[in-house]
Amino acid sequence: MNEKYRGSRTLTHKWRGMKLSQDGMNPEETGYDVKKLLEIGEASVALPTGFEVHPRIKKMFIQAREKNLAAG
Repeated sequence: MNEKYRGSRTLTHKWRGMKLSQDGMNPEETGYDVKKLLEIGEASVALPTGFEVHPRIKKMFIQAREKNLAAG
């Protein structure tokens, strides 16, 4: 890897002033219904019956989201 590489700037410059919850346990109040956000999250990983996802994609993306939903 190139020693001068400092990672992607995709988010670092665009989101520089963004304020994040420090511990992840006390999210900022957005005014949006938490139950609705959870429904959206669940829908983002729902697959049609019989749809087969490539195992690597499932491991990298879908299982991580399902795990986060179960914890929340």
